Amino acid sequence: MAIILPPIGSQALRKGRVSEAGSLYFITKNARERINKDWSVEEKMRNGTLVQEGVPEIIFKSLAWLQEKQLIILIAYCLMPDHLHLLFQLGEKDNLASVMKRFGSFTGLEVARKTGKGNLWVEGYYDHVLRTEDEISSITTYIENNPLRAGLVENVEDWLWLSRVG
Repeated sequence: MAIILPPIGSQALRKGRVSEAGSLYFITKNARERINKDWSVEEKMRNGTLVQEGVPEIIFKSLAWLQEKQLIILIAYCLMPDHLHLLFQLGEKDNLASVMKRFGSFTGLEVARKTGKGNLWVEGYYDHVLRTEDEISSITTYIENNPLRAGLVENVEDWLWLSRVG
């Protein structure tokens, strides 16, 4: 019997995706323009699309709107120069794909208006449903230590775009 590998690309991200109200989701959303891991901190910050002036505010405005409309309950987040980590509980009013589409569309359009650069995000996102308390704790720690692991700061408290749950 042959092993069938899943297709590569954004369509593969959607296969098997479950959307369940009340579930906790760990999401990674990547910017279209990626940074080079070998760049200096200064180069990463200068070239990181998501940390350019005004962009974090647009992203957080969108997250606040999603919460206000009770589409998500945001638990933890970390905005990096070229990607965003989110941990949230999905609300009752919409499914995961629709919530992420709203988020991507709004932030993409607003950033294009502000900066003149379109195509903010790559298509799709990575998601993982959390099932245990241990998973919640380890994912939150992972999210909150991301800038430290990436060498962007020496103390995680120095990163501006980060939740501090613990």
